[in-house]
Amino acid sequence: MLAVIILSSMTAFAADSYITIDGFTFDINNSEAVIHDYEGNSENVVIPQKLLKANVAAIDNYAFFENTGIKSVSFENATSLKTIGENAFNGCTGLETLNIPSNVTTLSFGAFQKCSALRQVKIGGGVNSIPEQCFYNCSSLVDIEIPESVTSIADNAFSGCDKLEIYCYEFSYAQSFAEEHGIKYVILDKYDLGDVDLSGRINIRDVSFIQLSILDKYNLPAFRYADVNRDGKVNIRDATTIQLYLVGKIKEF
Repeated sequence: MLAVIILSSMTAFAADSYITIDGFTFDINNSEAVIHDYEGNSENVVIPQKLLKANVAAIDNYAFFENTGIKSVSFENATSLKTIGENAFNGCTGLETLNIPSNVTTLSFGAFQKCSALRQVKIGGGVNSIPEQCFYNCSSLVDIEIPESVTSIADNAFSGCDKLEIYCYEFSYAQSFAEEHGIKYVILDKYDLGDVDLSGRINIRDVSFIQLSILDKYNLPAFRYADVNRDGKVNIRDATTIQLYLVGKIKEF
């Protein structure tokens, strides 16, 4: 018998590859876990670092689609998460706040559209593009913090967000976008030297990100914050300097 498979915009996987643990339905590809669905009943969802010892690397298209019971989603533990898929949280009308960490590099089409209760969003320094309809019709959204790493924002990314005020950095792409689209904006203070991942804190993660950048495994969101010895290069000397600062051997850069 000839089987006919119709593929929608949702990613298709063999049904027998699905696993469900703690409400997360996922599969594992190349030693990385991809979350496809959430069947739990928690209002406060915590995306795990690992599922069956595999790092969670992506949230698939439509994974939390129209899950109206969710009030918060924490990505803090999911340090290997890189991708939030198309319409992943579309229609999560109970979601109120959002903090996207710097390890996330890809936001996809409509990822958080129609989250009508969403009020505040902070985007980490790993993201360089806010795609079409990403926050479309988030009618309660009053402020979003956009890092300097963002160099592309779709014209309709914030359509229907009539209360929005953008928090951004002077001369950044986000400032230009706000001016061109008539959106109110607030200029933020600059990050501290040594805050490599633009997280707002200087810690051992910044050392790790410099080391990864040397190995071409991480693209620095803002070169100037990593060049702590101001020699025009980012190398192991900068990583060592931050380590010395963290253990109190030096007081400032």
